[in-house]
Amino acid sequence: MKKAIAAAIMAAVIAVGAGCSSKDAIKSSDISEASESTLEDTGARISKGIEGTWYCDEYASDEETYTGFYVIYIEEDGYFSIYDQEGGNPGISGYMTEDTGSSVVCEFEGDEFDPPYCWELDSSEDTLEYTFDGSVLKIGHNGVWLTFSA
Repeated sequence: MKKAIAAAIMAAVIAVGAGCSSKDAIKSSDISEASESTLEDTGARISKGIEGTWYCDEYASDEETYTGFYVIYIEEDGYFSIYDQEGGNPGISGYMTEDTGSSVVCEFEGDEFDPPYCWELDSSEDTLEYTFDGSVLKIGHNGVWLTFSA
């Protein structure tokens, strides 16, 4: 009886695993193609080394705006998302283009456009300034900076 139950469980696990691996292969392929076409469509380029996940310091440079809940995720093709990791509130996302090494044009997307209040962003495209020293990424707008570290 125990052998029959164990065999049934193993068969179910194998069936589920086979189904998952084929779905994962399709998703990986779709993502790869989407990333390539997005790079071609937007012309996005970012400085090497800033891709990845970065966590914001507790306060913006104005020392009044609490920003400790922000996380920014940046992909190699210029796609980024700044989001609220604590409350799950919307943030901003889109593509970084025209990187000069000290500023980047951002094309924001999505219906849930909720940028950091201290930046006073209100359009679907704007320029953000930044500095990057290899371990700290600072992003600013209107003279107010958010400081991120890995």
